[in-house]
Amino acid sequence: MKRLLLTLLLAVPVASQMGVKAQDVDNPCHNWMGRISDDAYFMQLSIPGTHDAGTGDGFTWGDLGDMFGKTQDLTLAQQWAAGIRAFDLRPAVGTTDDRDDLIIHHGILATNTRFEDALLLLCDSLRANPTETAVVMMRFEDDNGGARATWNSLMNELLSRPEISERLIDFKPKLTLGEMRGKLLLASRDAYDSKPKGAFITGWTHDAEFAKQKSANIKGRTLSCTLYVQDFYDLTASGALDKKVNAITTMLDATTTFHTRKYLSSIWVVNHCSGYTQSASVDGNRECAATTNKAVADYLSDEAHYGPTGIVMMDFAGVDHSGSHDVMGQTLLQTIVDLNFRYQPMTTAISLPEANGGQQDGVGVEASSTSYDLSGRPVSAARPSKGIVVSKGRKQLKR
Repeated sequence: MKRLLLTLLLAVPVASQMGVKAQDVDNPCHNWMGRISDDAYFMQLSIPGTHDAGTGDGFTWGDLGDMFGKTQDLTLAQQWAAGIRAFDLRPAVGTTDDRDDLIIHHGILATNTRFEDALLLLCDSLRANPTETAVVMMRFEDDNGGARATWNSLMNELLSRPEISERLIDFKPKLTLGEMRGKLLLASRDAYDSKPKGAFITGWTHDAEFAKQKSANIKGRTLSCTLYVQDFYDLTASGALDKKVNAITTMLDATTTFHTRKYLSSIWVVNHCSGYTQSASVDGNRECAATTNKAVADYLSDEAHYGPTGIVMMDFAGVDHSGSHDVMGQTLLQTIVDLNFRYQPMTTAISLPEANGGQQDGVGVEASSTSYDLSGRPVSAARPSKGIVVSKGRKQLKR
């Protein structure tokens, strides 16, 4: 019955919820990955994601959660329909029907969503939309207390269930979009077993200056690579919000240079726009989003920025207004998705389509738009730029 309800929920167009205007499933970001070549490396895409994604489904403590823990206005199903493809989910051990269960939390606040239901919703979404992929970044939410051994046991049991395990993909640095279509990459910041059913992340940091820190690591069952993380979130100090914007844009500049070397760099990136300016206050989250989401959307709209963002986690994704704040979450989501069609990732060719528009290696690009290779050079159909391209998953230098 739960699976049926989830499937029915996915079939319903996104509608207004408590005065929040959401986008219909026919919006330009719906199934946007279907316009990108199978041969594109996932790490070279620009992926919109949601920080504390489960908070849009509400809290068991009702108004208290909405006042202090809310970072999203859209539900998980609405986030998916809006084009979000990376989800920050933080399960803790709780109880359902007097039994231990994994409940998504934000700190000590329990949401209305079980981790199992969240994964089933994403698995059903991928089954119904096989051109897409999704990433779940998760952690053990220890603010809610201990029970780590129970958490490990419940997690292993859940991820071994066939309806979930069949959708999970093992991490490797050079995953292509073609390999990931219809699959879910589960990347955990806490180990629940000796080997991951996706990836384990170590070395996560909240440093504002990622370039001066030791990088993190993301590892599958056998292969691993560097992970750069920007997750500077406590913005209560004077000048911290400006520092946050600088941290985000510094990372955005770096994500392009990671991929303009002669050989493809195996580097993944997670860049957080999220943070709070007032401790334990939803308006503190909104105030941050109103500044960072707009700043990043403006930054990426400038044609001087031409390369991939990696995974960008934001608050209030899919809505431009929340409470009394202009959070610009729909604008940023759309900007990140559109960026994928302004630069050429490592695909089988780097020339633009003919003047009348059309398809180029499975990538839809409007003929009037400017496109760049990963070295920042405009791509011309008459005189293709040099760049590193990939054919059937293997890198080669185009001369």
